[in-house]
Amino acid sequence: MTSVIYKNPLIYKTIMKLLHGKGYRRRYVLISKEVEDLKVLDLCCGDCELEKYVKNYRGADFNSVFVKSARKRGIEAIRLDVMNDEIPSAECIVMQASLYHFIPEHKKVLKKVLEKAPKVIISESHVNLAQSNFKPLAWLAKMLTKTSKENSHRFDKEQLFKLYKEFGARKIIVAKREIIGVFENGGKQWEFLLTKLI
Repeated sequence: MTSVIYKNPLIYKTIMKLLHGKGYRRRYVLISKEVEDLKVLDLCCGDCELEKYVKNYRGADFNSVFVKSARKRGIEAIRLDVMNDEIPSAECIVMQASLYHFIPEHKKVLKKVLEKAPKVIISESHVNLAQSNFKPLAWLAKMLTKTSKENSHRFDKEQLFKLYKEFGARKIIVAKREIIGVFENGGKQWEFLLTKLI
């Protein structure tokens, strides 16, 4: 059964703000700096919050509730199954806090995304309440972020660094809760690794 947060964009946004605290806005600011003026395709866009921070935006999500809500607000959005549908090409593709949903097929998804844009930005949490040692809190976090596909695994810091480096990240940004990987040219030309502690 899918969590209630995926059935209402307002509930989704409220829960995300509670989970991320002060880091909620910071993530969007960091990503927007990497996007610059590029045309963005926001995969697994959720409530399309990123649209407020970039100039040229298009959202894509499997959840038709989010897509319909975005369109009602005048935001360009399409329904897209990242695993099975053709991903539209873009100048820049962003995926936030969603790659873990595709475990154990996450590498296949990342490879597919990298082939569709000269610049790709992946942001994933490395501090996860779903993996808390306090079992009631971990259970609640898992229930709140549960999709129709059962998957309780989350990335930790070491796993994300390893994954980003494996796929040729040009830059890795370590924020309070997230680790952001910036890939260019399909991740094939790894020039340097830059870590920022925010």
